[in-house]
Amino acid sequence: MVLWRKQLALFKKAVLEAKRKCFDDFISNINYKEDSMKTYKFLSTLQNKRPVPKKEPIYFNGAILTSDKVVANAFGQSYAKNQKKGAFARKMSSQIKKRLEMPKNLNSSHDTHIVFTAPFTLEELRLAIECQRVKKSPGEDNIPCRVFKTYE
Repeated sequence: MVLWRKQLALFKKAVLEAKRKCFDDFISNINYKEDSMKTYKFLSTLQNKRPVPKKEPIYFNGAILTSDKVVANAFGQSYAKNQKKGAFARKMSSQIKKRLEMPKNLNSSHDTHIVFTAPFTLEELRLAIECQRVKKSPGEDNIPCRVFKTYE
């Protein structure tokens, strides 16, 4: 009986050493960013946990996107780049680009640029009113109340 317990203890020790060696080899050769699912699967098998659905890294513009936040930011940038702007947005952005000039000396006072501090012109107000929602009843001056809420 004593001999059997001794052999069982040696067997458990050998199994534990084999698991540790396998784990050490795996950890020393892994790239955590690219092999995140492989790492999770390996650790979950060691802990006897169920596997999670497979989530592959996304390759975008030569970069590997692994986290959800990075994937969301890349999608947002791509969507903003490829979306079709409305006529008002295209016209206003081109007008602002034409009027906006870089200051000659950056060491001057902290005054903001005139584009950002100047009041609306009547043309800009008219264009903004035209882009408001359709079928909303305007007031007596043909300006919807939504304009006052938006541009206060």
